[in-house]
Amino acid sequence: MRLIQEFDFVERIFALGMGGLYVGINSGMAEPKIKVIQVPMFRGLRSGQYPIYHPIIFIAALWVLKRRKIDMVHATGPMWSGLVALVISKIVKLPFVVEIRTNYSQMIHHYFKRVPMLLKRFIVNRIVTLTLVRCNCVIANSHYHAKECIKVAVPPEKVSVVNPGIIFDHRCIKEWKRNRLNSFTIGFVGRLVESKGVEYLIRAASYLVREKGLLDFKILIVGDGPHRADLERLAKSLALEDMTSFVGRVKNNLEWISKFDVLVNPTMEKEALGMVNVQAGACKIPVVTFGDRSLPETVIDGKTGLKVKCGDYKALAEAILRLYLNQALRTELGLGGYENVLNNFAFEIQVKKLERIYRYVLSKETCNRYSL
Repeated sequence: MRLIQEFDFVERIFALGMGGLYVGINSGMAEPKIKVIQVPMFRGLRSGQYPIYHPIIFIAALWVLKRRKIDMVHATGPMWSGLVALVISKIVKLPFVVEIRTNYSQMIHHYFKRVPMLLKRFIVNRIVTLTLVRCNCVIANSHYHAKECIKVAVPPEKVSVVNPGIIFDHRCIKEWKRNRLNSFTIGFVGRLVESKGVEYLIRAASYLVREKGLLDFKILIVGDGPHRADLERLAKSLALEDMTSFVGRVKNNLEWISKFDVLVNPTMEKEALGMVNVQAGACKIPVVTFGDRSLPETVIDGKTGLKVKCGDYKALAEAILRLYLNQALRTELGLGGYENVLNNFAFEIQVKKLERIYRYVLSKETCNRYSL
């Protein structure tokens, strides 16, 4: 929605859902074109009960359509919101677009938790394929997700890649860098859940201390989540509590990433994008991450960061050590990440991409062709 509100020809955006305040481009400022229609979630409702919730979203959408002239429906996902958008578009004869921001294997685990996997996979795949094939355009946040859509019979000419984009202030980042720690700083930013793999970062740090004799470094873990207490206990059991700081949630990731010498993103998820890697690039900070072929796309091995075998904390430690010993390599990878952000992830570039898609769809032409 931050991208859409930049379009001159868009007067109003109606956001339907259970969300509250949408934060704008400048932290703390409400987005001026967005009108949030809050549809309250039932107390105790779980994700598996979304089929109960989304008919209410459907009714709310009809209520908005009856009172305001709407030109397009934009669904933020191919599952339930995509299905609602499909039905709405057929009733009122409006074009609709669908975003895809996660892969199907992860999506399946969010729905129908008590349903057998084979049946659940069938239901989810049928709904997702239906909405993706029937919509006017699919907007994928990564090339990986775009290819996944094409695999389920979505015509390539209907698929475009647009990511959220990043806005950053060079002067602020330069000022934040002045407050860096004296020690070599290894940083993590993200939710403290098991799938983010922070345990591997802590074990890699222990390996650096015990096997490599490296003592002059600090670890900053930025974020919060249900796994935090376990991670704190692990750091203590490995005698790392003095060099490990759990920062908690912060308002501005860039301010903290600017303090790092290297960002470590040991996610165990099949993460195609990973915006924290983009944020590191904006700060000219190299990234070390678990890599599976081209995943994540935001880290180019040897150019913007280093990829190691997934789940191998020793390989993770060796990559960190390599960057610790080679400042020139850190600088080179940091500059590579910065160039990658400017060329592929800048906010202005994504606005132009999405605007082009909207104009095509509204003029009843095909989307900007996605080239493999």
